Amino acid sequence: MTQRRLTRRAGWASETAGSPNRGREIHPETGLLECVPDNLLETFLNLPSLFKVLFLPLLVAATAAPAQTLKPIRIGVMTDMAGMTMDIVGPGSVIAAKMAAEDFGGKVGARSVEILAGDHQHKPDVGAVLARKWFDTEGVDVIVDLPNSSAALAVQ
Repeated sequence: MTQRRLTRRAGWASETAGSPNRGREIHPETGLLECVPDNLLETFLNLPSLFKVLFLPLLVAATAAPAQTLKPIRIGVMTDMAGMTMDIVGPGSVIAAKMAAEDFGGKVGARSVEILAGDHQHKPDVGAVLARKWFDTEGVDVIVDLPNSSAALAVQ
């Protein structure tokens, strides 16, 4: 049986390069061996060929993604802007959504947040058409504040 020499590095015990468990480190708190690849390229080259063929397009796409501009997160506030409940929900809901977005700095991660406002006029058909337009052509990610049940059921 061969003895393994452990070396200390930044609070971790690392097995020497000649040992069969090269690339594994012992966590100081748990005492468990953890696999830590020395080099991503070396790890990729050691993978089976079929996995390389399947994984390579994902790797290329992941490295190309940061170069693209990220589309903003679009939130649609569909509410009553001129009807009988406008004092309760209406323009105040839109302002509240904009203030909430500003509280987060206008961004979630690297993506900016945009707030759109729409009036469903208490009509299910108007709410459904507006929701379809937002989702299909304007790239809205989520619709909030549907206080009228008929419009909410149509949008659902």
